[in-house]
Amino acid sequence: MDLSTRLSYLFGTEDHVGMRRQLVLLREKMKNHLHLMEKRNQYTICSGSLGEGLAYPQSDDDLMFCQTNIRVVTTYRESTERGDILMVPSEYSP
Repeated sequence: MDLSTRLSYLFGTEDHVGMRRQLVLLREKMKNHLHLMEKRNQYTICSGSLGEGLAYPQSDDDLMFCQTNIRVVTTYRESTERGDILMVPSEYSP
């Protein structure tokens, strides 16, 4: 069995993976719209294998929760609120 056939067997065809990815995006948009309607100050981004449509039963869920009511500034002078976050650029690569 060649690699392409094996991957299709494990994860589905390219069409299946694309369909799962679209379903994850749709669920994410609906959830974020509900949060907006409930006036929550956050939205969720699904990433990792689930976000790529490659998830299988043993996969974990990689979620990022983004707060919309927090400002990120790059200098102390820009800071106007106590809850502002100062972003300091790093000289080092991740």
